[in-house]
Amino acid sequence: MRRLLVGAVSGLLVATALFVSDAPVRRAVKDRLIAIDNTFLNAGLRRVYYRQRMPRLDAPAPPSAEHASSWIEEERFLAIAHRLGPVLQGGPNTLVTFQAGLRMGFTVFEVDLVLSRDEHLICYPDGSDEDEAIDELVYSTYVTTMRERGVDTCHFSDLVKLARENPHVRFILDVKNGPDEFERVYRTIRREIEDPEVGLSFIPQIYDFEQLEGFRAAPFFAGEIFTAYRSVLTTTQIVQAARHFDIRAVTVPVKRFNEWRGELPGDLFVLTHPVNDPFEAARIRERGGRGIYTGYLTPSTVPELFGG
Repeated sequence: MRRLLVGAVSGLLVATALFVSDAPVRRAVKDRLIAIDNTFLNAGLRRVYYRQRMPRLDAPAPPSAEHASSWIEEERFLAIAHRLGPVLQGGPNTLVTFQAGLRMGFTVFEVDLVLSRDEHLICYPDGSDEDEAIDELVYSTYVTTMRERGVDTCHFSDLVKLARENPHVRFILDVKNGPDEFERVYRTIRREIEDPEVGLSFIPQIYDFEQLEGFRAAPFFAGEIFTAYRSVLTTTQIVQAARHFDIRAVTVPVKRFNEWRGELPGDLFVLTHPVNDPFEAARIRERGGRGIYTGYLTPSTVPELFGG
């Protein structure tokens, strides 16, 4: 009966959304649908719609690598350079932006990567996963885009070189290709890094817990992060799965962080993004968040935020 009632209410809300042109109203209807789905069906409707499965927690988890989370364990509150840093310097995911972020004091850099259709692994210039044609991107289009913006190209091989030159720097990898391309992209990443010692400078983000097995079967990188921006799992489901698979760091969008009910789990490093307001960052730290993806907030720019 409850499922029938929820289905009827959901159908009514969907019908309302279809016939309402006002964007805020559509957004409110969508948020209400998500709340109903989370509360009564544990996000079951969205899992079906987005073809996402529940993580299997009935089998032993593959062990994590030794010192997998050493890059974050000593940090009280970590600043991660979102899209390689202060994007006003050179745009998202460029070498100019990275160098500016390095001067600002960032030591951990998040970068968006795309493997082009013709097998070039590049730093994605738009910093978004909304483009449905990402998997169809060809290298010549990327080169033209960067030339028109007056910025040099950025290849993953450039980041490997930077990791060798700056052993204290870590790169968090956000692969923008679709899920069917995930393994192929990481085969290319491993091939371009080559040296396992350099591999420890790179931290993969996973979007589905099933993607974890390949990393644990053949350890090569620093410990994984589960990032929730593509996931329709509830926050409770994500926390349960992260604990089961011994994933120490979980990244959630700010909206999901703000909607989190109760205390944050003390055994997980909860990170959030994007945050460029120091007052918002201070609230996140006070709540128990362990770090932010940001373009401008670092210990050198806002020392009082990261001290203590």
